[in-house]
Amino acid sequence: MALHLTVSCQLGAEPRQVRTHHDAYRALQADLGRTNLAQSRVRSSNGDLDEWMSAADEARRNWKQDGVPIERRRPLLLETLNRLYETK
Repeated sequence: MALHLTVSCQLGAEPRQVRTHHDAYRALQADLGRTNLAQSRVRSSNGDLDEWMSAADEARRNWKQDGVPIERRRPLLLETLNRLYETK
């Protein structure tokens, strides 16, 4: 499966500067440091991707609250995403 992702953001009428992934990621981290992360959301035109992101966000909040070590989270994320398809 291939996933082609285009991210666009515009604030006001002025076009935004095109950045490399690395520069955009660093800018995102700085912006998130100035805003409330709980208000930030990723939305797409792909319902499956939206569902994956919502499930991952909820799981991450729970893992952080429960103190789950970062190295245990990847297999738990896979389990979380697989559960989305158990009922489909």
